[in-house]
Order: sequence, then C-alpha cells, then structure tokens
Amino acid sequence: MPVKPKKDSLWPKVILILVVILGAWYFTERKKVSLQQPVKEDVAQLSSVEKYIGMATASRSYDKKAFSFSITAFLPKPTGANSYYVWLKDDARGLTVLLGKLEAKGDVYALSYSSENDLREYKTVVVAEQKEKELLRGNF
Repeated sequence: MPVKPKKDSLWPKVILILVVILGAWYFTERKKVSLQQPVKEDVAQLSSVEKYIGMATASRSYDKKAFSFSITAFLPKPTGANSYYVWLKDDARGLTVLLGKLEAKGDVYALSYSSENDLREYKTVVVAEQKEKELLRGNF
C-alpha cells in the first residue's frame, strides 16, 4: 500500500509567524519607550519682596530642543499705567533676560514663554513693575 503524504496544517505555521512578528514589535516598542526620558520640570515659588503683597508659581523645562517657562501670579492691579514684567536672572554672572509682560487672566496674571535657547542657568525669577522695582522673587 502506498504511503500518503501527510497534509501539514497551515495553522501552526501562521501562529508561529504571528508570534514572531508580535514579539519583534513588542521589543521594538519597549526599546523606544525606554529611550524616551521624561522632561524634568522645575518649579519655583515666588514670594513678596519687602512689604509687597502677592505670590506666584513658576515652572520651567528643557527638552533639548526648546526651553519652556510659565508663571501664574496672584497680584493686585499695578499702580497707574504700569504693567508687571517677568525677568530671569543669572546672579552668578550678573545677567538678566526679560521674558515678557504678565497678562491679566481674570483675577490672576500669567505668562507662557518658550525659546530655542537653554535658559536653565538663569535660576532667579523676578516679577517687577519696572526693572528696578522687584515685587516678587524666587529661585529654581
């Protein structure tokens, strides 16, 4: 009697191929996730200078492409036609960078700033009506 060739089922081969593809995908994605490090965000609490009343919270981060900064301040209305401005200072080198004017958002003042330049060396945050008149100050 002649021997009939075995009919191999296609299903075990399909399952094996799927397992290999899913395994490769899993290890590729896991490697991508482990290489992406979270962006560290620093937070600074600003408090009143002298007898001024107010407070603010600032945060900053740098992701190797952009420096991001934001601040939310609780302040009374500025005197006269003045506005509030935010400055970053590098006290060690005596350098100062103006980030911009705080904008009123309801009862609070806020500013968001971003730049391609890494400004993490500037550790002091100042809110002022004018450059010389510091109202709030804090450090990262």
